[in-house]
Parts: sequence; structure tokens; C-alpha cells
Amino acid sequence: MKRRFYDLFVNIDCITDEVLNYLRELGFSGVGAAVNVGQLLSAPDYSMKLIESLRQKGLELGLDVASRLTIDKPFDENFIKKILRKYRKRFEIISIQSSRRGIVAFACRDTRVDILTLSLGTKIFRGDVDYIKMYDKRIELTLRLLQQADIYGKAKVLAYYQGMLREFCNKKKMSTALLFSSGARDRGDLRDPRMMASVLHVLGLSYDEALNVISTYPARLVNENRDKLRGLVPVRGVKILKNGNKVECGT
Repeated sequence: MKRRFYDLFVNIDCITDEVLNYLRELGFSGVGAAVNVGQLLSAPDYSMKLIESLRQKGLELGLDVASRLTIDKPFDENFIKKILRKYRKRFEIISIQSSRRGIVAFACRDTRVDILTLSLGTKIFRGDVDYIKMYDKRIELTLRLLQQADIYGKAKVLAYYQGMLREFCNKKKMSTALLFSSGARDRGDLRDPRMMASVLHVLGLSYDEALNVISTYPARLVNENRDKLRGLVPVRGVKILKNGNKVECGT
């Protein structure tokens, strides 16, 4: 079966018709149109309309556009909770990016947050891993963090990523929790999905598993969250089928 690759983190400001076409040319089937929290708070109506416009354009091109909110500002936990209460049901994906210990812990334990996007220096402790596993959360590495660093910075990022892959794949057997996205802020940050998989392969993942991190795992997250937003997953592990029956889906 042909793989459906997803880049779940592309800043919405750089997504034009040209970029949507380029993503298809690169081999992607889906993209996360990421609105950062500053954009959303300053122009909420514009942000939501832009997402819907991109979704329609994506349909015309055969590209699945998923809505994403990225909380990347140094807000305190209470303010983040207010944002989540207001916008959780309006976005298919919500992520937090922070290296602050309190916010990292909050992102891991709050069920309204789907993804913890790593910054250089983000530390994840045993309790965080337990929550990530319990709530089926995702840990996201971004290519842009590597691209934007100087030669010494690249070495630090590669070592950091390799340590995370070793922790989640080798020690915890949790490779399904991993995502690898571009984090693109312009067209030049985008890369071919198989090239991205090659980076993970160099860092220790098998090539097939690296491909899963850019295809199967992000696609699964998008589909699961859409089911939740449609009310098809009333409680964790249970999904309502179209005929009204309930079946166990596992946890």
C-alpha cells in the first residue's frame, strides 16, 4: 500500500497555493496548517477563515489540510488552560513547545494537548513518559531546529535527537509516540519526506520505522482527533460506529 506522508507542522503564514502544490510534488498527502497562539489571539476570526480556505484548496489538490494550534509563547499554566478551554474543539491538533519544566510537565499530563514539540534543552522525566504513554501523546522533532543551527548547534541538536530516539524507541519501546515534522516557516524549509526519514535512520531508527514516523503515526493522530471532534470517541478506547454500536478499540 502506498504511504501517505504528513508534515504536521508548517506555519500557516507560509502556506500559499504554490506551497500546497510544492508539498504534493514532494510527496506529501497531508499537512498541518499551524497557527501559533500569538496569531490566533491577535486575529482569531482571520486565523479560522484562513484555515478553512486552505482546507478547500487542499481538497482541490488532493492534499489533506489539518488545523493545528501551536502554543509556543511563555504563558503560565492558567492562561494556557484558558486557551485550551476556548479552542480545543476548534482545532484538530494542539501542541505545546517549551523548555520550561512546569509547562513541559503540564503538556504531558493535560489530555487536551496532543503534541509536545521539542526545543533544544526540553527535558522529559519518567513521570512525563508515563503520562505520554497513558494518554497516547506525541513527541515531535522538527527539521527546522536542525536546519537553523550553526555547525556546532547542529551537532548539539543531532546528539539531543539521538538521545530522545534512544529513550523512546530502544528503552521505552514507544516509537509510535514519535513525529518528525519540518516546522517550516517558508518554502525553503520544506524537504522530501524520504529525505526526512533518512535523517531519523542515521540517528538510529530502522528506515521502515522512520517512514512510519512521517506517515502512519501522524495520519493516525489526525484521524483519531477528527473522530473525537465528531463525538465518535466518547471515552478513551471506545469508538461509536455509524450503526450506533460501540466497540472496544484498545487503549
